[in-house]
Parts: sequence; structure tokens; C-alpha cells
Amino acid sequence: MKVGDKLTVAGVEWTARPFTPAEHERFDEIAERYELERVAAEAHALAARRGGTAREAMLRADQKRLHAKLSAYLAEDGALREGLSEDERLAAFEVAAELDMLTERIEALRSERAIDAMLAEERLHAAREAVVIEFMHAVLGVPDPLDVFQASLTPLEVATLEEAVVLGKLRLGLSASTRRQSALLERALAQTPASSGGASGSPPQPPAAPRKRGRSGRSRKSSSASKGGA
Repeated sequence: MKVGDKLTVAGVEWTARPFTPAEHERFDEIAERYELERVAAEAHALAARRGGTAREAMLRADQKRLHAKLSAYLAEDGALREGLSEDERLAAFEVAAELDMLTERIEALRSERAIDAMLAEERLHAAREAVVIEFMHAVLGVPDPLDVFQASLTPLEVATLEEAVVLGKLRLGLSASTRRQSALLERALAQTPASSGGASGSPPQPPAAPRKRGRSGRSRKSSSASKGGA
């Protein structure tokens, strides 16, 4: 999508364009009502917490200790060593049972963390979608009430509205780091020579080609000058 494209959403035609300062202010008001930035920050924090909680770190340390303790009773193939007494065999099974319980606790915490991250991401998507729909309902000038407009939208139309909002330079609840990365990427693409844009998805090329053209241009000038002098 680019500025000037004609869009039709819920039967209403609209031309994609940058948004006015008043529309930016209106978007921020709606986003604040849905706490979009806070929801986005929560989702980002949970997604970035790959190392786990302090409880997980303590349990993993305990798990490592139990592994070392159990290995004293085991052969290289993982079976109990031969020649163990009955008390040693019993102690080995007790350590193994404790290790299993500890592993289950770690997996439960890890699953809980993953579920929290997924739920936070879903809350972010829902809040973002609600903000975009309410904002674009006014921008498009849809005659239907907001709830009717929202219920009539297809998933593709919702995605189109989100793309139009991004095109108009609105943030959609992105974190500051993500907005900065997007801005840097946009700037890099804008500075890429048009001739290098033929290969889809290829990174911007270094400025070797422009320098080469400059040298050949100077050579042609020098050649022309020498001919003229002759």
C-alpha cells in the first residue's frame, strides 16, 4: 500500500494518505483509552523474558546438583552401577524421584511463562485492532455505528486498516525500539538507489556502483576534451 491508493472498506472508498495533526491527536486519545502503550510494553517484556524467572534459575541450579548426585550411582549407559548395595539403590531412586519432581516444576513454570506471553500478545492484538477500527471509523466517515462497522469487517479489511494506519505514520502500540528499527529500515530503503531495487528482498548494496559511474563519467569527459583539443 502507498499514498494515493484507493481502498474500499465496508463499502466506503478512501484514498490512503498521511494523517493530519488533529487525526494524530485523536489516535493518541483512543490509544490512551485502551492503554495501548502499556499493553504493548507488557507483551514486549514477557516475550523478552527468555531466561526465565528467579525461581526457575534456582530450580535449575538445584536440578544440576541432583544430576551430579545421581550420576554417582549410574554407569555410562545411564543404568544403575553394578555392585550397589540395597541402600544405595534405594538412595538412587529417591534422588531420581526428586529430580523428576523438580523437572516438572521447572517445566510448569516455563509453560506458565509461555502462556502469559501468548495471552499478553493476544491482548495487544485485540487492543491494537480496537484502536485502529475506532480511529478509522471516524476517518472513513462510515455512516454505520461503530459496533456495526466492527462486526461487518473481514480479517482482510482489518489488516488493510492497520496497514493504512501504519502508512499514515501512526505507531500502533509498537515499542520505542521497534519504532526506531522501523524508522531506520525505512530510511535505508529510501536511500537505496532505484536501480538496486530489482532483486526482491536483497539488502541495500554498498555505494561502489555510483563511484564507478563517476569514474567512467570523468573518463568520457577527458576523452571528449582530448578530442576537442585535437
